[in-house]
Amino acid sequence: MAKKDILDILIATDGYMTRNEIYLKLKQSNVETIQTICHEINYEYESLFGIGKQLIESNLREGFKFIGNLKYLHIYYEHILSNDLDYQLLTESYFRCPDNALFIERYAISMSTLRRRVQALNSYLQVFNLKITMKGNLKLEGPEYTRRMYVFLLMNYIHASVKNIKTMVNTNKYLDISKKLNRDLSLEIIDHRIESLALLIFMVEYAINMNYKITFPEVFKDIIADNNNVPDKPSYLSYWSMDEWKFFCLIVTTQDMFTSALIYDIHEFRDHMLDNHSIWTYIYEQHFNTLTPSLKTFIELKTTQIYVLLEFINLDDDMLKRFFIADYDYIKKHDTLTEVFENMWEEYILCPQSINNPYYKLQSYLLVRSLYSAHDLKVSIKIFMRVVYGSIYSHHVQTKIKERFTPEYHIEFVDNSAEADLIIASRLHEKDNDFQTVYIYLNSSQVVISIVSMTF
Repeated sequence: MAKKDILDILIATDGYMTRNEIYLKLKQSNVETIQTICHEINYEYESLFGIGKQLIESNLREGFKFIGNLKYLHIYYEHILSNDLDYQLLTESYFRCPDNALFIERYAISMSTLRRRVQALNSYLQVFNLKITMKGNLKLEGPEYTRRMYVFLLMNYIHASVKNIKTMVNTNKYLDISKKLNRDLSLEIIDHRIESLALLIFMVEYAINMNYKITFPEVFKDIIADNNNVPDKPSYLSYWSMDEWKFFCLIVTTQDMFTSALIYDIHEFRDHMLDNHSIWTYIYEQHFNTLTPSLKTFIELKTTQIYVLLEFINLDDDMLKRFFIADYDYIKKHDTLTEVFENMWEEYILCPQSINNPYYKLQSYLLVRSLYSAHDLKVSIKIFMRVVYGSIYSHHVQTKIKERFTPEYHIEFVDNSAEADLIIASRLHEKDNDFQTVYIYLNSSQVVISIVSMTF
């Protein structure tokens, strides 16, 4: 995926980048091949959109610069990724399990090249407990629930439309089923996500036809055995087994790319997470704010969803960046809330019951983000105005102070000096030594702001 990686680097850069600069960020390939790859990108893009249409401008002195139209970039991305040899290996080893000799003939590669690519992929797949074997045929091996989830996420990430998936014939059938389920289960899935649901339905149906029997994580087997946790299976899916129906409902419930609707009752899964819930909420409250009982229930639900999904597939940092377009490192650079969240997270992962996983961390941050506004991180300062020059002047000073300091502080003007953190006074008072007091003596608002700034 070096072509996409190079484009991503150039898009994120304002101006030109040299080959060495790209190489240092890429952490793969080599300096000499970067120029060749950039020329290949332009050649392929021209073949799709016409002569003169290019994505990268090259300059002998300056290096390379992205000049393309972002509007059409996803079409090119889908083209290069779906034709990449790694994509063919990952998908065909699940769907077709082709003969080794036929595969190398189809893609005009040598057996040694195939072995090297499989070895590299297996190194990457190890974190998911998956492996491609070459015992006469190429086969993606591992738990069926993980095999299916991985291939689903891969294809959903790469393809803009299910109609572009060559393996998926009769796409209208799966789109029709997804629309029926959306209606009958009241999922309220928006239009552009219907295609993702159709792809998941296709994965289930293909597995049924190939006799890929669905399995579940061992820790969930007793819970999964209960048929009362799922809605009744619709008559038009009568050929699905109950296990396939449970798998489908559980993935829709735990994978937030579809809907917020809960079609699988996951309360029993929550029992596996009670200690984690208690720790998470306790540490959150130490770093942020007190939670209401309803918010604690909400957190239990969301963290249980994340936990269940992670039992099906171990989502690592690389997968988040590629398949979910989620880069926590980038977020850290642009959101000051992460400074406090990092302290919370460091404390959380020291606990034995914690889940130290990149996806869980990212979702925890997003959960904190939804519970707690960065606005609430501001220092709260209560000010008492002891000004004798009249309400108009006093109000004028209050307005100017709010205009200047609200971006950084919660400013509250109080009527009781005993409640104040700061007093703005026009004259001395016998109790002033007990407070931090700013004396203004009918100064202009600009001078008041300057004085208060020094105090803050």
